[in-house]
Parts: sequence; structure tokens; C-alpha cells
Amino acid sequence: MLYRLAVLTVILLLIAMASTAHAQGTATLSGEVKDAYGSVIPAADIIATNNATGAEVTDTTDAVGNYHLTLEPGTYTVTVEASGFEAATASDVEVMAGQTVVRDFSLELGAVTTSIVVVGSRAEPRSVTESTVPVDVIRTEDFTSQGSRDLATQLRTVVPSFNINTQPISDAATVVRPANLRNLAPDHTLILVNGKRRHRAAVITWLGNGIADGSQGPDISTIPSIAVRQLEVLRDGAAAQYGSDAIAGVMNFQLKNAPSGGSLEFQTGAHLDANPGDPATCGSGIIGDIKHSCNGIGGHGQNLSVAGNVGLPMGEDGFLNLSMEYGTADPTNRAIQRNDAQGIIDAGNTNLRNTAQVWGSPRINHDLKLFANFGKLFENNWQFYGHSNYASRKVTGGFYFRNPHTRGGVFRGPKVNGLPTLLVGDRVWAETAPESRTPPPGREPGAGGCPIVPIIDNVPDPDALAAVEADPDCFTLYSRFPGGFTPQFGGDLIDYSLVTGLRGFADNGFTWDASAGIGTSEIDQFIFDTVNASLGYDTPTSFRPGIYRVSGAEATWPSMATPSSPTRRTSGPSARPSGSRTSRTSAPPSTASSPGGWN
Repeated sequence: MLYRLAVLTVILLLIAMASTAHAQGTATLSGEVKDAYGSVIPAADIIATNNATGAEVTDTTDAVGNYHLTLEPGTYTVTVEASGFEAATASDVEVMAGQTVVRDFSLELGAVTTSIVVVGSRAEPRSVTESTVPVDVIRTEDFTSQGSRDLATQLRTVVPSFNINTQPISDAATVVRPANLRNLAPDHTLILVNGKRRHRAAVITWLGNGIADGSQGPDISTIPSIAVRQLEVLRDGAAAQYGSDAIAGVMNFQLKNAPSGGSLEFQTGAHLDANPGDPATCGSGIIGDIKHSCNGIGGHGQNLSVAGNVGLPMGEDGFLNLSMEYGTADPTNRAIQRNDAQGIIDAGNTNLRNTAQVWGSPRINHDLKLFANFGKLFENNWQFYGHSNYASRKVTGGFYFRNPHTRGGVFRGPKVNGLPTLLVGDRVWAETAPESRTPPPGREPGAGGCPIVPIIDNVPDPDALAAVEADPDCFTLYSRFPGGFTPQFGGDLIDYSLVTGLRGFADNGFTWDASAGIGTSEIDQFIFDTVNASLGYDTPTSFRPGIYRVSGAEATWPSMATPSSPTRRTSGPSARPSGSRTSRTSAPPSTASSPGGWN
């Protein structure tokens, strides 16, 4: 026992002697960190770097702004950093063994970062911190850090109260998606590019009792995100300055204007969770004239895009900034097989697609977006400026499944003895029906008599169906399309514009601005895998419903003002868009009720 106590005592003495020797071989650096007003700064970082070895020792100030560093003897560079303050550095701080050196620091407030905005101001461009109403400034970095390349989708994640969705089975909104700011209609938000009004899209939205019904806003998705330098969003007070079409607010897209440099971006991706369906049930080899498009079957929504931006000089004081984006996107499918379709399959009819109806995002092909921004400053303080764009894409989406037994006007006939029947076309009755028509010679009014084809347990009566098919005066579209059909609807979009102007800056502070712009949006619609039952048995299966087109022009006339004038507009008074228009409302083709409409 005494032996163990003696050994422990010796060990403790050795530790104490080593600690004393180490303390005598090190130095201490301590002090206090305050701001310019004498207030202590807690949680400030202290970094002491040995000038000879480069070794660093760090510490953080405590709740009362004090720090304490234990250092090897030598000469150090001490840096103090704190959030919101300018960093302070002390060079050649010499510490000696066994010595305590006191060094206090005073930090200056850091410079406040401001953003220069144009939207919402009748004066010179000014710092956003001087605005009387909130102005959101969205930078390029907010776009590049996202997984989507589509500008409208990117804005949804960074702009509060901005909403846009990819809705399945949404008719013409598949091609041009309506966007809402502050839960108001798309054309209640004024869209500007470099302070100039953007032309409207060709689609008048009509989705059925929604806030967007009857609206016609610009198509934001035609702007490549790589072309945007910053986005300014003004909400409160926008209508007071810009009129009734800015009730929801103003979004001003400022384009990149660098005369040099550039960037290149490549992006691809896909969805892992999907219902791929069965590709064997679509495409070639399907019985019937409609081959059942494979759009949305067997894919995972894979997308690919490439974008580039380059700045070029135009003389000594000019620039040409070019942006390009090209991409494609396969459709997605979140559907399961419909119960009515599965019931028909279980009854032995294998001419249906799996899945019969697709629920997901549409297919987008050849999505091309080009944008140019240019400007030139002359010696007389005149500035020539402008921007131009061209965009095109093809979008294809699906409609609801048309059941081969129950689709009205195509397959569904009247109930007979409580049983559903197929709709049978009777050429004799059509020629002799007493509807102010004179029957052909030898025919009585209302003559006819095609067999009735009842449907029992999801199967048309085979004998009655064979009798209809054998009679040259009778027909049913079921014979051509035994698996029903799912129409595929979309459009080819073309969008282009040109805005150019001239502004001057005088030495006495007067400015003037004059500009003109034109823009066109066009959608050539198509629909296939469908029928027009009024054309009878020989109906085509693909159609071109028509072209939506809107063309607009805008001009701003020369205006002069001083920076102190309370009524000055930085871009001059803006005229309302004008021009011829041939657009039509986009009533959903699937719900068209007029005779002779496609289904």
C-alpha cells in the first residue's frame, strides 16, 4: 500500500513539473473585441497565424467580448472576423515565453450590400433599401442552383406568392401554362423585359371556373434563365404606377449585358418513381386503326438541356450579349390502370393500352430559346439599345380515355331492355329520316333497321356485331377501334419579338427615351388518336384544329424629365399593346359539344 502511494506521488510531481515547464515555454495573447461605439462583440473569430511556420491557433470571443490564446513564442498575424463587421488585422504581434500580451480590437460596421432596381420607380435607378415598398431582387445564382431549367418553374421556388404548375390533361394550358402572382389571373401581372412590356401568349386560358379563366398573360417560359441578370418583383403599389394590368404586381426581367465572358450549362435528370405501363400494348401491332400512342408509356420523364451565354463587345462602349437554351423532356406517368379499362381487359378484349390513360407531365420536344441583348453608347451621350428573342417547341399531352362501350356520340347507343348497346350507324335511315329531307326513289321516310348490339358483361354481342359488319348499310366505330382510344393533344409553339430604342442623357440632368417593339406568339394545334364521329365510318384519326396567334406592337415616344421630377418615367410613357389578333378561346376539345366535333 505504501509502495503504491509513493509511485502515485512521484507521478503527480512529474506531471506538475511538466505543466510548469510547458507554461514557462508558452505565451498568452488575450484581449477584448468591441465595435466602434464601444459595445462588446461576442462570437467573433480570432485567428493567430505564426509568421514563421504558418501554424494557426483560433479562439472565439465569449459573451463579454474577451478572448484568450495560448501560443508558442514567435511573431504572429492576428485576424478578427465577425458577421456584419469589417475584418481587423494586427501584423507582427510578438509574444515571448512566459509572457502575457494584451491586444484589443475595434471593428467597423461592414458595408451594407444593396441592389439597384428600376421597377417601381419614377426616378433614377436607386438602391432597393430606399424603396417605400418591398421589391424582391432575384439574382442569377438563384436560378443556377436549381434542378429545373424552365424559368417559370424556377421562379415558383424563389418568388413568394408566384404559382405555376404542370397540370396533366389541361388542353391548351399544356403548351402555355398560366402563372399566378398573389392568387390573381395571369394577365393581372405586368411582365417587363429590360423595363419594356412583354407581348402576350397566344392562348386564352379556359380551364373551367378558375381564377385564370379568360386571361391571356405572357409566356414566361420562352425566356432562357441563363439570359437573366436579375429579376425585380414589385407587388404593393404596382397598379398605381403601371395601370390595371399590374394589379397583382410587376416582374421586370433584367437581361445580362456583359460585353465579355460567358458560361455553359448542361443538365439532365429523370424520375425514379413512375408507372412505366406496358409498351407492348401501344404502337404498332395493335388491332384497329388507332395504334394507341406510346406517349407516357415506358418512360421516366428523362430530360436533357444545354444552355450557353456569351458576351461580345460592340466597339469601345457597346455590347452584344447572346443566350441560348435547348432541351427535351419525356413525359411522366403516375396513373394506374382505370377500373373500366381493366374490366374490359378481364373480359377478353386485349386491344386496350396499359395504362389506358396517362396522368403526368407532357412530352416536350425541340425546346429552343434564343435571346439577344444589345446596346451602344455614343460620344454625344446617346444610347442605342434593344433586345430580341426567338423560341419554339412542340408539346404533346394526353386526354381522358374514351371507353369503347360508353363514350357518348362515338360508341354508346341507347339502352334496350335495360342493357347498354353499341351506337350503330344506319346509312338507310340517314338517307330517309324525315328531317325536311326527301328520301331517294324507292325509299320510305325513316326506313332502316340495323341490328341492335347489346353489351353484356363488357362484351358486345358477337352475333349482332357480326350482322352489323356484314350489312353494307350498317356500321359501328367499335369495329375500327375495338380498344377505344386516348386522344393526344398538343401544339407547335413559335414566339419571337424585337424591341429597340434610343435614349439620351444631357449634362444638365435631362433625359429622353423613345422605343418601339413588336412581338408574336403562335400555336399550331394538333390532335391525333381521335375520331370525328359525324364523318361516319371513314373518319380520319388526326386533325389540325387551328392556329392561335397574337401579334402586338408597343411604342414609347420621346419624353424629357429631370431626376428631381416626381412624374418622370425612366423608359418614357408606355403605350398599350396594339395590333391585329386572330386568337380564339381554347375551349377544351375533349368537351366540345357541337355536332361534328372531334372526340
